Amino acid sequence: MREGWGGFWAKRFDFWHNLSLAGFVGGVIAALFLSWFVSVAQASQPPVCAPRDKMTAFLADKYKEKPISFMLVNDKAYLEVFVSEAGTWTIISYNVKNIGCPLAAGVGYTEYPVEEETY
Repeated sequence: MREGWGGFWAKRFDFWHNLSLAGFVGGVIAALFLSWFVSVAQASQPPVCAPRDKMTAFLADKYKEKPISFMLVNDKAYLEVFVSEAGTWTIISYNVKNIGCPLAAGVGYTEYPVEEETY
């Protein structure tokens, strides 16, 4: 027996109706993340790594950034933060061969004044 249009759509509606809210929200989040990931992957370039002297010269010439802090991560890596007077900043991760790759960069760097602690 051939079902009419009403039965056809009723079965499809019943399928969607039985989906849980968590499954729906999870699907929406996954779709949003995937669309964001694809757009970021298309827009961004792979990180360009270089020796420290070339990285420092590039950031100074292109963005007028100077190193302001140095942090040891472990015995195989360290981080360096570069900042310009205009407020741009870059964080570079270096390996034991002194080859650095940018980790993050942005604008709006603000330094808070250091307050002395009283005990």
